[in-house]
Amino acid sequence: MTKIIIIIIITVLIAFTAGYCIGKIGSEKEITKYKTAIDEMFPEPIMEVFNVNGFIKEISGDSITIEIPAFMQRILPWEESQVLPNEERVVIVTKDTELTKIDPLIPIEFTEEGESIFGEPLLLSELKEGDDISVVSSQNIKTNNKFTATKIESIVLNLPENLPAEDMLE
Repeated sequence: MTKIIIIIIITVLIAFTAGYCIGKIGSEKEITKYKTAIDEMFPEPIMEVFNVNGFIKEISGDSITIEIPAFMQRILPWEESQVLPNEERVVIVTKDTELTKIDPLIPIEFTEEGESIFGEPLLLSELKEGDDISVVSSQNIKTNNKFTATKIESIVLNLPENLPAEDMLE
């Protein structure tokens, strides 16, 4: 009788151990599958950023303070959504910084070599608070709050003054 009880206990222990191992392997495969799907649908945030768009908040000497949308971190759908505040960056303008004024309504011209001529030269003194600009830098804008710009493009939209507002909505 004791032999039968010992055999039953050993059999039950072997069955529980085997079930545990099989279940663990299956769940690890399923977890890996879901993690892969999450990574594809919600990729990690970009670690290096070299261009950014924003609005001029202040101009002081050779520096421009711009307000940009906050760099988003990965927010998964089941996490509490959050509205991130705008961030500020200080852009240093040097003699080597290329300043261009761009009007999207003016057609792009091309040189005889086929290179595009997009926009026209701009002086730092022509920029003003509230202007929409695009800034390019060789430094990582995401981590540097102050950086030197290699290129600044001021995006202007010169609409005819006599155009009624209703026509703009069509």
